[in-house]
Amino acid sequence: MAFRTISRSRDAAPKKRKLSNHALSTSTLVALAPNKARKPTSFLDLPVELHCLISEQMSSRAILQTAKTNRHLSSIYPRALFKPACLDFKQVLESLRSKDGNCLFYHFWSPAGRRYLRKVDGFLNRFTKKWETVERFEAMLEVVGKDDFWFLSAVIRCILVLKETWKNRSCQWKASKKAVRIEDRLPFLPEALKLARGCRPSMWWQYIWFGWMTCSRQEWKDTFLSMAIHSNSLEAVKLVWEHYHQKEVPTLEDQIPKLLHSTITNIWATKETLIPILDYLLDELDISPDFSLDSDLCAREPEQRNRELGGITSTTLMDVMVRPFVYNQCTCDFTRSFDRNGYRNLWSMIGPKAAHLRQDPVIAGEIVKLLVSRGANVIGQFNPIQWMMFTSNSPYLQFRSPGLSVFNWDEKELHPVSYIGPPGALMALFEAGADPNIITEQHNTTLLHIPQSLWHDLPLFTLLASKSVRNINYQAPYTTKKLGEERFSPLQALLMRIVYLKLEQQSVDRLVPFVKVLMDLGADPYLKDGPNGRSAVMIAVADQPRMEAILELLIPSRIIRRRWMTDDYWLQQGCELDKREVLWPLIRTFLWEYRMP
Repeated sequence: MAFRTISRSRDAAPKKRKLSNHALSTSTLVALAPNKARKPTSFLDLPVELHCLISEQMSSRAILQTAKTNRHLSSIYPRALFKPACLDFKQVLESLRSKDGNCLFYHFWSPAGRRYLRKVDGFLNRFTKKWETVERFEAMLEVVGKDDFWFLSAVIRCILVLKETWKNRSCQWKASKKAVRIEDRLPFLPEALKLARGCRPSMWWQYIWFGWMTCSRQEWKDTFLSMAIHSNSLEAVKLVWEHYHQKEVPTLEDQIPKLLHSTITNIWATKETLIPILDYLLDELDISPDFSLDSDLCAREPEQRNRELGGITSTTLMDVMVRPFVYNQCTCDFTRSFDRNGYRNLWSMIGPKAAHLRQDPVIAGEIVKLLVSRGANVIGQFNPIQWMMFTSNSPYLQFRSPGLSVFNWDEKELHPVSYIGPPGALMALFEAGADPNIITEQHNTTLLHIPQSLWHDLPLFTLLASKSVRNINYQAPYTTKKLGEERFSPLQALLMRIVYLKLEQQSVDRLVPFVKVLMDLGADPYLKDGPNGRSAVMIAVADQPRMEAILELLIPSRIIRRRWMTDDYWLQQGCELDKREVLWPLIRTFLWEYRMP
């Protein structure tokens, strides 16, 4: 088909009409064509170089139409679509920004900012499919805005923020709903980071990011490094640290304590992703395993947080990881925490959802092991065990209505009380030389006084008891108003829980080996909880037949056991309570004061 014979006749085929709409005049083509012996006489005869020149004068829609004309053109013109597509994309982004004006201009969590992110994310999805080379990506940044920090920030966010949040939390922090693997986009990240570093405004932290004002547990992350950490990609963290920050600590937008606390509260991480990232950060930032987190960087006032933590202000990484799970919930500013504009704080969740907060429940214990391996201090009165017992040994948790429970460290089941620290942490501390004989500042108790938190692991309880022989008969005052002058040994505390929690016979029989461990290490079954009070033997005698097997351990002699069953012998032991009444005050003592609010 000769070019000069092309007409706009209505009888022409549709494809020919499309071609004629975008063809130039013969004289123009001849003028642009290279000097060759034979001049092109057809649009299809034009060399590729000339097609490229022509495409620069065409819109992206015209290029697409021309590319559909035949196979020859379809192999040429899609390549020419790159620059017009980038220019069109730039125009769309500029129109979005002009509509938004200056209202919340730099906040990506605003409605206008999210529309901008969706456009960028959609373009990146198409870009990675059509133009897969890094060189093309660099050329795209050159055309759209290599000196535009706002645009580059959006590109970097769309590369890093790919993890979808859980639908039942109704939280939208992702630029697009379409799932994309971060590995597919990481090759494009270094160039965007380098350009962003070069054009970062002098007062960028006041205009671009809002995260420095919020709690470190906030779901919405505002800085490149925090986004990389929560992408669960060690490679992404390395790229941001090396290319954007160039391994210079003063360039960090987040304070180090906040950055670390944000890391360890990443609910989507797994052991395989979070531990290498934390280890890398500790190395690169030269951070001690005993580094203080400044009252765990909750957005509430530090003074208020410290008062709730019993006046202990040195909250280290280890302290945060070993204390009971209920204390890791955040209660700051519920109004903003549930705002749809990106303030949501998942650690403020309470109720059934909080039981399954972490995707990988072993993370806390693995972090403890990592810190121990890096030389964390586990010696002294305020060693990590003190923090483990901070709430676990409280009568508030140990003596309350059997129908009420808190979430366990495994975060899968409901138990009467939480475990003593995350799974595996206590053993790791023992192996590192931690002293289990410390007495808590808050309730004057020891680890042996919270057997309920160790009922899941007889070997661990046995190890603890063998290391706590000097406290085997220590009677803790608990410092509670209801208890008055009463004191309880570990053996008494164990039997009291059986009564108070109304355990079934099968559960009681399972605890017999725990009683045997205490007895083998020298526990005194006749030790009373106060003047004219109850001993462990009295509790077991009064709770028959449920504690029959336990009573056999406490009193091996069958003759003496029979004597204890008589009222006369009971009165001779100096207890002011009748045998039939000895269990009732035990239950009534804690009925009201330590019920969950």
